[in-house]
Amino acid sequence: MEAGAAGVVAMRYSVYVVTAAQFVAELYGALARGRSLGEAVTSARRHLYDQPERRIAYDARPLQDWAVPVVWERAPLRLWPQKPDAPQLKFTLDDSAGAAPGTLDRALPARPDVGFFGRDETLYALDRAFDTHRIVLLHAFAGSARPRPQRNSRAGMR
Repeated sequence: MEAGAAGVVAMRYSVYVVTAAQFVAELYGALARGRSLGEAVTSARRHLYDQPERRIAYDARPLQDWAVPVVWERAPLRLWPQKPDAPQLKFTLDDSAGAAPGTLDRALPARPDVGFFGRDETLYALDRAFDTHRIVLLHAFAGSARPRPQRNSRAGMR
């Protein structure tokens, strides 16, 4: 805002990708109907509150993460003329487009017994580490990973 931006939308904490996708879809839909940035964020947050189920690691989980998105705006900002009678845009997040249990390559390790969710920051840090390093050391508590067969050829080593 100090740099002159008319409005800023941010997440005050980390959120699951599915939460961010639902929020942004509703936000853009409200902006397209002519709502101000603040009104659009309020509408998108209300949608998250009204529909607390999030599909995380193939399972639906009730979350109260509607308060995480925040907005700052200098003055009400409208990108398009207001159209109160315009039909509401319907965005559908298609879970079937991604991987489903049992459809992955059989050579991959089995799904962990304890599940794998809530580690977004770890995956992000790992992804960023490969931007600047060819080798990244991963470590965890004993028993939290399955051993994988080692490759013998030098071409397969990383």
